[in-house]
Amino acid sequence: HDQPSTTTTLPPSPQPRPTLQPHFAQETHQPNFVQETPQPHLETHLPPTTEDLQRALDAYLQGLDPGSVTLLRLRRGIEPMLGLPEGGLDARRDEVRSLVQAWMEQWRQLGSSS
Repeated sequence: HDQPSTTTTLPPSPQPRPTLQPHFAQETHQPNFVQETPQPHLETHLPPTTEDLQRALDAYLQGLDPGSVTLLRLRRGIEPMLGLPEGGLDARRDEVRSLVQAWMEQWRQLGSSS
């Protein structure tokens, strides 16, 4: 009954295993819009001002054809820029609409004057 053991020992691997980085170490290299562009209302948790909305709209619409963007898509696009969760501008949809209409009127005037 004495049979030799069939277990074999593998030689050490010639290549070292990659060292895993902790999750928080990776986050330090990711750009953070809020950190790069400090905005006072974000620190105090106040709602964005009309001027904040206007700046975010200008930045979002830069280079886009305004006719191709829906108001819902626009709100969802600028919410993260303002540090708001999805749906954070739903209560201000009328204000966003009037800002977009004013922006589009300026855009049309610039287009017709050139």
